[in-house]
Amino acid sequence: MKILSILGLALIVFVSGCVEGQGLQSLFGSFGETKTAPSDVLLVDSMSVVPNPPITANSNFTIMFQVKNVGSAEEGTKEAKNVEVNLYDWGECKPTDTIIGGSVVKDLNVIYPGGAEIVEWNFKAPTNQELGNMEGTCPIRFKVNYDYSAYTTSDLVLVSEKRLKQAAKSGETLTANPLQTQSRGPLKITIDVQADQPVRSDLTIPVIISVKDTGSGLYQYVPNDTDKSLIVKFPKDFDVSCDKMKETGQDNNKVIFKNNVKLDLIKGKSVPVRCDLTFNGNIEDMKTFNIIAEMNYTYPLYGDLEVRVKPTYEGL
Repeated sequence: MKILSILGLALIVFVSGCVEGQGLQSLFGSFGETKTAPSDVLLVDSMSVVPNPPITANSNFTIMFQVKNVGSAEEGTKEAKNVEVNLYDWGECKPTDTIIGGSVVKDLNVIYPGGAEIVEWNFKAPTNQELGNMEGTCPIRFKVNYDYSAYTTSDLVLVSEKRLKQAAKSGETLTANPLQTQSRGPLKITIDVQADQPVRSDLTIPVIISVKDTGSGLYQYVPNDTDKSLIVKFPKDFDVSCDKMKETGQDNNKVIFKNNVKLDLIKGKSVPVRCDLTFNGNIEDMKTFNIIAEMNYTYPLYGDLEVRVKPTYEGL
């Protein structure tokens, strides 16, 4: 049986120009870590109906609830901006507030970490005739929109071919500790380097970027070519080509890419974006680079409840 030395294994892999498999896993000790902040920012709670249902036909009632920012400034939570509550379905019950375009809208503007706003809606219950003289329900459905942002940083550690050969000869394990940090909010951006790190500096490195909805609402897609598109910033030390993204400029030694096609979220996760990175500089040993992904977005939360309504009975 022939036993390949570590050096022999290294020389076999050196002929490859792109990282697609495990490569020199025996030479690498990659201990990457992802730090993820909590998901929820705004939540709807303390929902109540006054008076308690069932509501008498043709009488008034009120629905109340809180929209609360569950984060804290100490944890780095930001304020939720442009908070808007949209009542869009109420069945046979009728809002007494102004209806515009088929909905009732309340602007809450900004809710700071730890803060809350109370929402009240007044309704008129349906008449006996509208109920058909039978007990029924009114479905009350609403949506809370707010503006927030996602931010992810991820390390990419490279090693020179010279340093790699030295490690192969001496039997040394090269250790990298790449760190990925994901900000608070329901949308998380993941940057997945498709190689064990440190990566040999002369290889083309595939990087997969995706957006995941981890919140209590329902985010459907990342729009393209807007101020709410996905932005990824790569170091200028790399030649970058991406599918579903195009280069839009440079800033602070970074090359900026933005998605130029809509990225649909399927089962809470976007279709992946692949970028291939080729290092265009020189390093003697090992070096850590940083990839940044960010996105502004409007996040929707949905709420609903069924309000029971009973008819009034008049004596004969």
